[in-house]
Amino acid sequence: MSYKNSFLVLIISFGLSFFLTPFFIKIANRFKLVDTPSSRKLHEKPTPTLGGIVIFIAFSIAVLVVLALDQNFSNALLMNLPGLLIGSFALVIFGVLHDTRDMPASVKLFGQIMVALIVFLSGIRVESITNPFGGEITLFYPLSFIVTIVWIVALINAINLIDGLDGLAAGITVIGSTVMLVIALFKNDIVSALLCLALIGSCLGFLRYNFYPAKIFMGDAGSMFLGLVLGVISIQGINKMAITVALLIPITVLAIPIYDTALSIFRRLLSSRDIFKPDREHIHYRLLSMGVTHKHVVMLLYFIGVYFGIMAFLFILIPIEFAFILLVLLSMGVFMGIKAIGFIERRLKSPRQRNES
Repeated sequence: MSYKNSFLVLIISFGLSFFLTPFFIKIANRFKLVDTPSSRKLHEKPTPTLGGIVIFIAFSIAVLVVLALDQNFSNALLMNLPGLLIGSFALVIFGVLHDTRDMPASVKLFGQIMVALIVFLSGIRVESITNPFGGEITLFYPLSFIVTIVWIVALINAINLIDGLDGLAAGITVIGSTVMLVIALFKNDIVSALLCLALIGSCLGFLRYNFYPAKIFMGDAGSMFLGLVLGVISIQGINKMAITVALLIPITVLAIPIYDTALSIFRRLLSSRDIFKPDREHIHYRLLSMGVTHKHVVMLLYFIGVYFGIMAFLFILIPIEFAFILLVLLSMGVFMGIKAIGFIERRLKSPRQRNES
């Protein structure tokens, strides 16, 4: 892939997202496709929710244009592109229906699994795992199926759940995609690099209208689409690096949403609550309850995302056995950070509130 085409995919995706978003804001307002305020939500007025469609259109058109212009990229991606685009289209449509009709969480999960199945059947799958002590462990078809489906669904939900503040999901995706772009270029992985560029451009153009105070939301359609593409990009990396390292990179880059998702599930299981029922105990809500402003919470999580992105780059520079040690240390750091937030929350409560909790 030439630098000219790299620049082209970035410009196309950014331009389409930037100029189409105002148009979709008008459409959403006209047909009342808006997210109305509630006790669980932070916005104070009905806000359009069709941003996910804009991001998908910008991403897809940019990729298809470069696919037509660059033969090298075409040969490398043509086998897997149909599955990615078909799965993405199905997920965006499903997300829009969920945004406008508020489907049960179980139906939402079923739709995510079906989309992950489409991607798997297209040939995008985890087929081997690097053994930290040497060699590779080949995954037989059933195990490859399970690992791939779980991985894609996990990333879809990680981005979906972090999308609680204006600009947060799009910004975290830009940071994560930029790190993956640098790594892809370092490994000469033209397919992953171009997908990252298309994702970065479409999110940056949308951020102009989604940053606080947001004029439009990406909705479940957008956040689930971002998670799907990030999952596909990480799996695509198996052709250029050890699959374990390819999976450790997005785990580290997206440490906050992934850890927050795992913590939410664990917390709800311990309290015998429905794991699919949303609450306001995610990290961004907790920071807001401590008195941190909306914009400062987002900027803080951006900063943490950049920090973990830098750490992720180390995975391709150090031996695989040390990569696992680094991941454990980073996980401990996230855990201690969450515990510190809990400690500060308790200190900020009145004595009566502390006794009640």
